[in-house]
Amino acid sequence: MIYSLDIEDEQEIILKKENYPNLLADVVVEIKGERVRVKEEESPLNYCSIQGWVARSNHPIVCLPNSLLIVIEGKKQVDYDMVIFYE
Repeated sequence: MIYSLDIEDEQEIILKKENYPNLLADVVVEIKGERVRVKEEESPLNYCSIQGWVARSNHPIVCLPNSLLIVIEGKKQVDYDMVIFYE
């Protein structure tokens, strides 16, 4: 599953375990101030959420325990989109 979201829109996305069985539990992704982070999740040692805020296209959030990858993709120098990959 791939979500493509506008990083300029402040929002929270909740990925429900019931819809995505590979998740360990529900995952909350937050977009705010043209940055993104995994706000809430369950994984060993909370690797997914301790990565914190990401604002650059060359710094992905990798959450292997939940089969989740979040990448900011730059279309132009100042125009960014965010993509969430879920397997």
